[in-house]
Amino acid sequence: MEEFFEIYRRIREEMRRIIEEAEREFEELIPYELREGMLEPLTHAYETPSELVIMLDLPLVRSKDDISVRVDEDTLIVEASIQREFSFDIENPFFRSCTLSKYRKEIPLPENVDIESIRARFRNGVLEIRIPKRRRGLRIEIE
Repeated sequence: MEEFFEIYRRIREEMRRIIEEAEREFEELIPYELREGMLEPLTHAYETPSELVIMLDLPLVRSKDDISVRVDEDTLIVEASIQREFSFDIENPFFRSCTLSKYRKEIPLPENVDIESIRARFRNGVLEIRIPKRRRGLRIEIE
């Protein structure tokens, strides 16, 4: 009888290990941002002759104090806290619902922009970021 319980215990341990491994693999299929409660905001970017303009739609963000804009190497990183968490159900075989609490967007920057002169303005749920382009050439006057 003791042998039976030992076999039963080993089978249960193996089943537990298989289930834990399957859960880890399924979790990897869920985008990191959703697992961490982050949502990527709708973004529109365009260039003018003198600057790069990036518009991010940030509904449910209360004020500019809830937004972080920074440059890391050649990437613009925008993060914003949502004023209240919200959840929604998803028709997905791997997970059923998601709770979101912040926005996050990483935007690669071209080499020809002046990151020291970035300006940002938040109004009516839209963050507008303006990044001047560096001058390509400069005429030097000879004395």
